[in-house]
Amino acid sequence: MSSQYRAIIGDFNVNWMNEVQRKPLYNLFTQRNYKQLISQYTTDNRTIIDHIYKNIPDINVTSRILQTYFTDHKAIWLSLPFQIN
Repeated sequence: MSSQYRAIIGDFNVNWMNEVQRKPLYNLFTQRNYKQLISQYTTDNRTIIDHIYKNIPDINVTSRILQTYFTDHKAIWLSLPFQIN
């Protein structure tokens, strides 16, 4: 993959379900052609504050949310294709 492609993953403490809260992040990332992948709750409090932004083409890109038992956050992950030469 080209070095021009990036994924930014983390706890942003901005609830993606709240349009007022997400607007600054949405504007920042969409202006740079990033897409937010997480659309399900990432906390036990029914918020989406853990995000994955990517500017990688959608081919073979997978993101998921996993239940955890040691925190109120769920784990988020991103799978990208790669080649082994």
